Amino acid sequence: MGVTSKGNGGQTDPRASVRLSPSVCRALLLDLCDACLAPRITLEMRLRSACGVIVERLGYDLVWIGVPTTSDSLCIRASAGRYDVELAGRSIVGRRGMRGTPLSLRCLRTRTAVTARHAPAEPALVAPAQALAIVPLLDGEQCVGVLYVGTTIEYRFRETEVKLLQEAASRIGSCLAVLERLSSVERHERTNAEAAAVFDSAIEGIFITDLGGRIVAANPAVCRITGYTRDELMGATPALFRSGRHDESFYANFWRTLSISGSWRGEIWNRRKNGQEYPELLCVSAIHDDKGAVVRYVALLVDLSEQKRIEHALEHKAHHDELTGLSNRSGLQREIDKVLNRVGAETDNVAVVVLDLDEFKYVNDTLGHDDGDALIRTIADRMRGCLRHEDKLARLGGDEFAILLPGLTHMHDAAIVTRKVLEAIAQPITVSRCELRVTASAGIAVSPEDGDTANVLLRRADSAMYRAKASGSGGFQYFRPEMETNASDRLVLGSALSNALSDGGLFLVYQPQADLDTGRLRGVEALLRWRHQGETISPDRFIPIAEKTGLIHAIGAWVIRESCRAAARWKAEGWHDVRVSVNLSPRQFHDRGLLATIRSALNESGLQAGHLEIEITESMAMSNPAHTASALAELRALGVLVAIDDFGTGHSSLAALGTYPLDTLKIDLSFTQAIGTDPRVEIIVRTIIAMAKTLSLNLVAEGVETQEQADFLSGAGCRTIQGYLLGHPMEEAEFGQWRRGHGELHGADEAQSP
Repeated sequence: MGVTSKGNGGQTDPRASVRLSPSVCRALLLDLCDACLAPRITLEMRLRSACGVIVERLGYDLVWIGVPTTSDSLCIRASAGRYDVELAGRSIVGRRGMRGTPLSLRCLRTRTAVTARHAPAEPALVAPAQALAIVPLLDGEQCVGVLYVGTTIEYRFRETEVKLLQEAASRIGSCLAVLERLSSVERHERTNAEAAAVFDSAIEGIFITDLGGRIVAANPAVCRITGYTRDELMGATPALFRSGRHDESFYANFWRTLSISGSWRGEIWNRRKNGQEYPELLCVSAIHDDKGAVVRYVALLVDLSEQKRIEHALEHKAHHDELTGLSNRSGLQREIDKVLNRVGAETDNVAVVVLDLDEFKYVNDTLGHDDGDALIRTIADRMRGCLRHEDKLARLGGDEFAILLPGLTHMHDAAIVTRKVLEAIAQPITVSRCELRVTASAGIAVSPEDGDTANVLLRRADSAMYRAKASGSGGFQYFRPEMETNASDRLVLGSALSNALSDGGLFLVYQPQADLDTGRLRGVEALLRWRHQGETISPDRFIPIAEKTGLIHAIGAWVIRESCRAAARWKAEGWHDVRVSVNLSPRQFHDRGLLATIRSALNESGLQAGHLEIEITESMAMSNPAHTASALAELRALGVLVAIDDFGTGHSSLAALGTYPLDTLKIDLSFTQAIGTDPRVEIIVRTIIAMAKTLSLNLVAEGVETQEQADFLSGAGCRTIQGYLLGHPMEEAEFGQWRRGHGELHGADEAQSP
């Protein structure tokens, strides 16, 4: 460093006069500016160069620059001097008020220069300095760092020397601030460039309007979707896109929602420049300035045309027969439930007719399947010609058809239509130059007398059809109770059912649900049974009676209470994430006291709401969407989980499901059991799974009976199953033994439980 030896006794370095000469000072400051503003190098390289300039020009043993990381610490960004050790990256830390606060932090806090002799080493330094000076790096009033200089010999810093160091520090601090501001501008410009690239390359349409609704920016996707050029859009308002399908109250509600919540999201119909109307998902948000005032609106739009087309095609395939184009069983069930669940519907009769071609197997085997298919199509066309516009014709499978006849004024109107259809079928048919005569037998069930669900009406019409077939081909019969159970039996069942709750005849069985990958038990579904006079009666026989007599409310409340109690017991036994699913009937779901019933059952059992799942069918969910949305929201507010049962057999859509607060979709067993035999059904199942993932819903596949079905579901992304492959419905005691005997199912749960 060119200083005197240690015997100097604290005298001033004889070279100090040289160090402080005007030429040295000018050269120092110029070199510092060059070092700090050198192009195309990093900030650390600039600071290291500045430290080197000070060492070279002023001869100190150690120079470093530190910048604050918090109010109680700083980080050394660069250093130079006689030490071989790299100091950059080391931290100096000290708490306020602590004894022995590092001098560098004192300088940082006070923004004043500090000099010292025989000072202890600053934290992170290799050795103490015999003399040091630390000056703040200032940018105006702001301290952006400190400059440290030190010597390894006895030395005293003069006031003029400290002032020179302060001047040098000021140059470095100003350069640091300028560089930071330039860097900020570069980052801002880079961010703007990136945002512009995202804006222009987005596949979703994005446009921005001013407060007057005039479009001030639009990306290429908006032009692609609407057909307008950017020049045509600039200055126009979104009213340019209106299709005319929405009235003024719709737009008034739109603006009201946007002004209150700051955003609006929904499906809307708009019109392209060529006049074509199309469905669109529209999301609009307000943009605020720093003071919270709205300055712009940004809209994001997605053309749903292709999605709706695919959705419609999938729905059509799921609910229609490929050979005839008629509804299939699932589609007819959907239509029947829609009619039966229609709120405020007139009390006109609804009839379901099931028809079966007589001896068709013989005809089919004789002519071959191609001619058999042609015969089926011809018969379907004839039947279609006998029906009103509002009637629904379906092919249930093979040679079996069904007709839904809504809005009948008299019960015998169904007989008139059925006779007309049978006569049309019986007319000669020519197939492959062969004239055939085909007859059919039919059975009729009428709602509400014979049932108030699609399954019941179809089953009872089927029973009547077999009775008609047994009586001779070509005829029909109305369903009579004795065809399934005689009238006295129904009276006995109705009377006994009223006592079933008190005498213990009703009981629950539980069917497990488990994860296919881990084997972990996910939950159970509670299923109602009735043991009467030594016979176990299925719900299909007594639930319609309960619905008709009003007993369904008391029975339903009992099911919820017992399910909650069982789940609470299992939780106490160590099944910490227990979940029990309970089905609701249509009348239960529309009961105003449902929420109070559930809350009471939870309170009595001590079960947390998140362990109870309520299941409603897809048809129930769609029968009255407004009530469904309100009821499900109340259940979710209580903390109860919600599942859609028998999914795929109803008539919901992706858009409708997206508005409901759901947790789980249950794939109907009719789809599950067709896996491995019908590729079309497998496509539908994959679509349902993808839909559930899109909506972030859990999935449970019902009716899984074979390993082939389980493997397909696992590969398609459905992890949770329910069915005989896993376990049959069991009473609580048997289920407890089953659960303990399947340790791998419960053990996974216990191992992860708190």
